[in-house]
Amino acid sequence: MPENKIPTPLTLSLYDSLLNSFNTELIVQLHWLNYAFAEAQNLSRIEDDKTVVYPAVYGGQNIKNEYASVLPNEFMGNEKAIKGFSFFTIKNKEIESLVLSNGTIRADASIIFWFNLDKVLNNDAEFRNLNKVVLDILKAIKSSSSGLSGKLEPYAWTTEFDEIYSEYSLKETEKQYLMHPFAGVRVDCKLVAFQSCV
Repeated sequence: MPENKIPTPLTLSLYDSLLNSFNTELIVQLHWLNYAFAEAQNLSRIEDDKTVVYPAVYGGQNIKNEYASVLPNEFMGNEKAIKGFSFFTIKNKEIESLVLSNGTIRADASIIFWFNLDKVLNNDAEFRNLNKVVLDILKAIKSSSSGLSGKLEPYAWTTEFDEIYSEYSLKETEKQYLMHPFAGVRVDCKLVAFQSCV
């Protein structure tokens, strides 16, 4: 079974410290979360003469210091022992009251979770449903969402596949990873990163 991992860039800047602190707490709260990645980059490639946009995360030494796709069929499909992973998307970034190296960054953030329900819930027949996992995720976010470097304020969530990966190019082959036992959750948040992150 893979260890819980939080791949982190060597140099933290802007809101990286906030995401790193949050992921450290999230791994503790969610026992099944094998990987907690920071912000995904939108990368593209050509497939069948079409441009495909996909989320890619920095893998650190565990993924040869390269960026790895976190489309569910590519990440979960290649790592059979993985129970689940998460990553951030960040949009609409704004800087407030920037003075020298201090300031406040505000942005729209989403945390995307993808997991295998069979491995997350084991044989817990009483709670064998997606809502149990969603509740655990929301509780974990709430208890991990603020600190000295900033805060995350969740305001909405969805388990609809097309909404979870709404920014990316999806094919029918990806959709097999929405079928049982695979599932996902997207939690939308307001991100506020304080002075020490700028």
